[in-house]
Amino acid sequence: MGNVQPVEQVQSSPQKQTTPAASQPETDIKDDVVTQDTEEAPVIEDKKKEEPKPEAPKTEKPKDVKKPDPKPDQATTDALSSILSGPKNDGKPQEGDGSDGKAGDKGDPDGDPNASSYYGSGKGLDGDGNYQLGGRQALHKEKIMQRCDEEGTVVVNIEVDRNGKVIKATPGARGSTNTHPCLMEPARQSALATRFNADDKAPARQVGKIIYRFSVTE
Repeated sequence: MGNVQPVEQVQSSPQKQTTPAASQPETDIKDDVVTQDTEEAPVIEDKKKEEPKPEAPKTEKPKDVKKPDPKPDQATTDALSSILSGPKNDGKPQEGDGSDGKAGDKGDPDGDPNASSYYGSGKGLDGDGNYQLGGRQALHKEKIMQRCDEEGTVVVNIEVDRNGKVIKATPGARGSTNTHPCLMEPARQSALATRFNADDKAPARQVGKIIYRFSVTE
């Protein structure tokens, strides 16, 4: 009973057989047996015709394979390490000093934070402290006088090649006390006219400073 085709053959329920009366002839009993066999024959025949169809093998559903978490590239790792390991921000503006176009503060971690150059010993070899190009000496010092009544200090950032020539001069750097144009321009021209000793081991563009002090009494 039901709608599902069984796999195994279903056994029919045994039927009760009554004991024949003593007066009943033996032939009647044989007829009953024959009749019983005839009734069960169609059931066996039906089972042969309706062979159970084998079920299709079930395929196991593939398990979800957990993909490994993507790893950040080296640049991201370095940036994150810099943030986690860097100094705490106290809310004040953070500045850097350098000439190579990279973020941060250029220089030697073990150097003097008040030094004015990134190469050599710091203040230069001229002795007066005004020509600050590390490890090198100013061989020719030029100073063009101002044509005004302004006075004060002008600090000029310079870039010097290996031959000792000043190839770039920018007046008004940190430490300047007067940035009036009549002082800035002679300071720039003076720096460009300055000559340092040649050094083939120096950077191609070594950075330094020259300090000019202008006075109206001169």
